[in-house]
Amino acid sequence: MAKDMLGREIMTAPDLERMTPQQRQEHFQESIVRDPRVLPTGYLEGLRDRAQDMIVRRDAEQAAAQQRDMPNAS
Repeated sequence: MAKDMLGREIMTAPDLERMTPQQRQEHFQESIVRDPRVLPTGYLEGLRDRAQDMIVRRDAEQAAAQQRDMPNAS
């Protein structure tokens, strides 16, 4: 069976369909990563890079909007 980045078996739709609602809820709760230290370093770096890119893009869009909204000082 395929494994995720933490080495856990990946559940397929048929696997989930065979579970009771309680089992699905338990599986979901167990799948939540609460300690980022258990994640691979490269994965965290990628998340940080994406977040930084989004911040830079947002700030640029806000600055451009402010520039458009400023009355001309002529």
